[in-house]
Amino acid sequence: MKRVRKFLEADIGVVKPEVANLTDPHIFTMDLELPKKADVLAYLDHNASAPHRKARIIVFRGDLEPPVVEERLCGPLDNIISCPVDVTVPFSQRPVENREYEIYERSIMKKIHATFEHWSSSYRKGRDRMRNSEGKTNCDYLLLVKLKNKGAFIDSFILMCAGALYNDIQEFLTLYNNGTIKKTQMKYPTKQEALFSTLKQRGSPKPPDGKRYTIRHRKVEYLDMWSFNFRMSTIFGPGIYDVRFLGERIAYEINLGEIVVFYSGYNPMQRQAFYVDSFVLTGSQSQALVAGADCPTTATFLPLTVTSQGREEPAVFPRAICIFEQNLGTPIRRHHSYDRDSGVDYGGMLDSALIVRSIHTIDNYDYIVDFTFHQNGALGVSIGQSGFLFTSFYTPEERPYGVKITDHITGALHVHLANFKVDLDINGTSNRYESIDIEEETVDLRQAKKSQAKYSQTRFSYNIKETERKAALKNTFNTPMYHIFHNNDARNKFGEKKAYRLASNGMVKQLLQKNVGNEGSQAWARYQLAVTKHKDEERTTGNPYGQWVSDQKVVDFEKFIDDDENIVDEDLVAWVTVGFHHIPHAEDLPVTTTSGKHQSFYLFPYNYFEECPSMKSRDAIYVSHKDSKRPEKGLHFEYYGTGDVKKYNNKGVCRYQPLDIAEFWMKNPDDLVELTKHNGVI
Repeated sequence: MKRVRKFLEADIGVVKPEVANLTDPHIFTMDLELPKKADVLAYLDHNASAPHRKARIIVFRGDLEPPVVEERLCGPLDNIISCPVDVTVPFSQRPVENREYEIYERSIMKKIHATFEHWSSSYRKGRDRMRNSEGKTNCDYLLLVKLKNKGAFIDSFILMCAGALYNDIQEFLTLYNNGTIKKTQMKYPTKQEALFSTLKQRGSPKPPDGKRYTIRHRKVEYLDMWSFNFRMSTIFGPGIYDVRFLGERIAYEINLGEIVVFYSGYNPMQRQAFYVDSFVLTGSQSQALVAGADCPTTATFLPLTVTSQGREEPAVFPRAICIFEQNLGTPIRRHHSYDRDSGVDYGGMLDSALIVRSIHTIDNYDYIVDFTFHQNGALGVSIGQSGFLFTSFYTPEERPYGVKITDHITGALHVHLANFKVDLDINGTSNRYESIDIEEETVDLRQAKKSQAKYSQTRFSYNIKETERKAALKNTFNTPMYHIFHNNDARNKFGEKKAYRLASNGMVKQLLQKNVGNEGSQAWARYQLAVTKHKDEERTTGNPYGQWVSDQKVVDFEKFIDDDENIVDEDLVAWVTVGFHHIPHAEDLPVTTTSGKHQSFYLFPYNYFEECPSMKSRDAIYVSHKDSKRPEKGLHFEYYGTGDVKKYNNKGVCRYQPLDIAEFWMKNPDDLVELTKHNGVI
């Protein structure tokens, strides 16, 4: 980088950043330019010479007329011989750099602040309140400024207030004072009232040490947040029941209903292969989970008892289910602010969740079923596949249906499908199902002066599903939408519906022709989502008799929705289908792997709470200035996860000395946030 800068200073007169103005030629940024792929492959695979390294340099040329942005390619980097212009961009399209923010503040904003402070004594107080607010984009800005930056001089702007636009300050003040502008009275919030945007931990803290879940009989409690019962159906598999978050029931039951696989092929065996897993009693096939491979070694393993088909005594599988808390290694939320005016530096929290897992070996395939309970009120349900492929002898006729994965073996195309029953009770059993449909609209691009310009954006609308047929979704994948369930009488303090959102990440289109071959025995697979009125007799979509195609269907899902009953303000059940089309490949040998292939759906709170429930968690970290006006004084570090180590040690609770994260960062706080220096990076 130093070599590039020195070359450009001599070549085109680039000015050093410490003294450069917007009208001077100066470097905005540098980046390594990747070589051509063919050159890299020649070097990697065919012993060709290593490609020369080059850099792409973005230079602001405010010194030219008209001013432009130049992208230059400099190289070779070990001995630079040229930096020719590769791309030229209009100056008005340049990214904003540090010095421009300073120009805005010195010229435009200084003028605006002075005018309003003269006009209103409370303006400065409000400005300072916003300046020191965490999450400034969450603040209630009614007065906005749109700057015009067409050239190298920034000297004009448009005022926006409560959605209206004004050409200058005087126009705004005149209309404000004569009552034309609608006013909204707002009081300055107290520190307590302003908590919604802070990332500090709050609420009754949850215990951080030891196992944070308990199991009593078949009831699980986790962090004083989640509670639920669980069971393993011998026929259909795992389910959770009376699912509550913060004491309120979210779901009556969520359970696996059925797993099926449809195969394709040229030879008769592959062509007719069709597996319904409840046929072999799905639940009974989770038998011996292995600590350290199937589940963490810290997991709690629980037994399953099933009727034996070979002896009088029931069969007991001691390790059929595992329950464990897992640090998922991903922030569930975080924000790192480098803006000294914001009053906050960092707030974040790793996502630790409770997982209930079973693994069902159905002949050649292994299905991993997880229920995952997050601290923000989200509940995930997923299924992943591993195990051996179902293969056939390779012939040329198999080519449209499979991939040759050894000298003589074809892996056959097939589709995995699983259905889950989700009986939601959101604020009781009187629920509605609505889609929130997202659509495009073309609107006028509003400016202070009349403009004919158009702009494309999206908007949403609520679409209540009144009957079961209207709630049977065959997703076209062309209309984005949310799916929410709520009690129409339950609203939050802002008047929004207190709902839970169902989001499926495993939607798949079932392509088979209706009622041809085996398709008719699994009618639920026609829909990615269906919602029906709860009926006790409609227990599940699966049945162990569906393996054999017959006109006498023991369970016919179409009958669940054919009566087309009203589902407004009723006890509702969602039937969720997930799956994927599997075209085998050589890397499926010896067994298929699960990475990135889990199909899942989630239940998310949607306006159900006034803020994210994870703010109660002691897993969070919060870092702030000791004195926001004097950042050189250093950092105040709040880490709630271990509490007071000495206090816990004296009680005999915490048996290890945890890493003192605060001490780690305090050695050089500038590594965490620019406190005493400024590196010239936005």
